[in-house]
Amino acid sequence: AAQQRQWRAEGRSAVALAVRERSELTYITKQERLATTKEKELESQQAAGLTNTTWQERLANTKEKELEFQQAAELTNTTWQEKLANTKKRELESQQAADLTNTTRQGRLANTKEKDFESQQATETDSIAAQRNRISELR
Repeated sequence: AAQQRQWRAEGRSAVALAVRERSELTYITKQERLATTKEKELESQQAAGLTNTTWQERLANTKEKELEFQQAAELTNTTWQEKLANTKKRELESQQAADLTNTTRQGRLANTKEKDFESQQATETDSIAAQRNRISELR
């Protein structure tokens, strides 16, 4: 009976030892799984950080391109404004030339009218003189 008790006690001890070892193995397995999970989370986080960095770089590139486009548009606008200013300047110069030409024509017309008037006066004076001569001859 003592022998059986000893065997039972040893059996219980062996079972307890097996249970303890199994618990420890389960604990180690859980720790390994947790470590693997944390490692994957870290890798995922690093990938997300890399993706975020990539998106930030793309956004920066996009903003840089938008700025370049804006600068090009402003340069184009400035060029068009300069062209418009030059066109308006040429139009003004053309208008001034036309005004000068018009003034010259008006001056010529005035001279022509003045000459016509003088010629008409001379003709009338000659006519009056001729009439006086006829009157004198008739007398």
